[in-house]
Amino acid sequence: MKKATSFVLIILMLCACLVACNTNTPEVSDADVSKADQNYGADLPVKDLGGRVIRILCRDWNANGSGSILGFGGEVIQREEYSEDTASAVDVAKAEVRRVIEERYHCSLVGDIKAASQTELNQIIVDQLTAGMTGESAYDLLFENITYTAGSWLNGIYVDLDSVETIDLSNPWWDQQAVKELSVAGKVFVALGDINTQDNDGTWMIFFNKRLASEMVTDKNFYEMVDNNEWTMDNFISICKDVTFDSSGDGVLDEFDTWALGTETYNIYVHALAAGQKVVSKDADDLPYFTFQTEGMYDVLSVISDFYRDNKTVMIADDGRFANKGYPNVFEATVVKAFTDGRELFYMGGLMNLTAFRSMEDDFGMLPIPKMDAEQDRYYHSVSYHQTSSLAIPITAENVEDLGLVIEALGALSKTKVTPEYYDRTLKLQATRDDESGRMLDIIFDSRVFDLGCIYNWGGVCGQIYNTDPNYASRFESVADQAQTEMEETIEILIEYD
Repeated sequence: MKKATSFVLIILMLCACLVACNTNTPEVSDADVSKADQNYGADLPVKDLGGRVIRILCRDWNANGSGSILGFGGEVIQREEYSEDTASAVDVAKAEVRRVIEERYHCSLVGDIKAASQTELNQIIVDQLTAGMTGESAYDLLFENITYTAGSWLNGIYVDLDSVETIDLSNPWWDQQAVKELSVAGKVFVALGDINTQDNDGTWMIFFNKRLASEMVTDKNFYEMVDNNEWTMDNFISICKDVTFDSSGDGVLDEFDTWALGTETYNIYVHALAAGQKVVSKDADDLPYFTFQTEGMYDVLSVISDFYRDNKTVMIADDGRFANKGYPNVFEATVVKAFTDGRELFYMGGLMNLTAFRSMEDDFGMLPIPKMDAEQDRYYHSVSYHQTSSLAIPITAENVEDLGLVIEALGALSKTKVTPEYYDRTLKLQATRDDESGRMLDIIFDSRVFDLGCIYNWGGVCGQIYNTDPNYASRFESVADQAQTEMEETIEILIEYD
């Protein structure tokens, strides 16, 4: 599935109202249902589930201590305080989809949006497994970040989605790149698609301040550079070299000055991925193998580490220089604040920051992560594995075949109603301030890739990438054997998974 292709905006006419089960939010008409079915999921089977209650557990992505990552209202379900008068257009569309599916399948979609740690949220699933909980006391669906869910695949507590006959992961409402790259030995334990939006919000890109660009980079048009295949690391670094300066006038370059690039150590990996380098690839049997100890990876990391060590050009939030300043959230206090204050030309982060950036006085735009060079055939974009929701089914869920019917219907109707609202209206027409950024989003979403190597982080190999020290070869060598052992153990468990 490519969420960023051109969507047909659906004009929905309200007719006779349906009374939705288990909700006090505005109703949706039968005309909405038939109109939606003409686009996606028209041939999906419908079954009366006899009032089944389907319980959903969803991570609260607002509850991470961030002041800029805001606006998450829930996947499929909505917060208790949901009101159509105050909710975003995307959340209104999600509520509409839920009400339609509840009526169509005679079921209730309820649940919890929890501000819990990885341990707490996963323990909920483990507890219901070990206690043998079923029915209304257990969760049927989980929306959790990929890394945390992957850590539990090995515990045997999630259903192989590809084994559920009523779920067809080849349908256009599932992210086909995620299906392809997140499977192991033909088994798929998590899925991303139109049913969820936090995976979009967790997509990484470059934001830029238009005022600073017009004042300090007068000979460059960043959008034209993308169009002309000139948006490369060499050119990006060259632009950044002449931007940073002591705007506070105190003789010290710190978080209160003007910077070329605000970033974090994780983004070293994002740059490597953008250059086409991954920690693992997969063979013809759908089994991962390591590709991080290659000349291509070392060449790329050499360029990136040289650039990131230039502390007169690049401000890295978590490289230690701000560690003793008592900031509750060092990212918010440094690189995010510099961008929202208009003191940072480029900010490298996730689309989830967009909500906070809307209130900026300066106009901003969005760009792909630069290619390594002009010979690179395409862009590659990272999805943050800690800020991206993915769907999983705990093995305690009853009658997963009926559950699969509902999941497919949610995905299909979300592709018709939610994704156009999220992408075309919210992003292109409301959140961005120019048509060019919309084109850039097409490029970004069409080039997302997933890397099992950093989802599992076998042997701690990814921690060796998030480091500006250029001695990558020796660090990789120090963890290679352990990483190989852990990966082989994972593969063995997943192959035998029943």
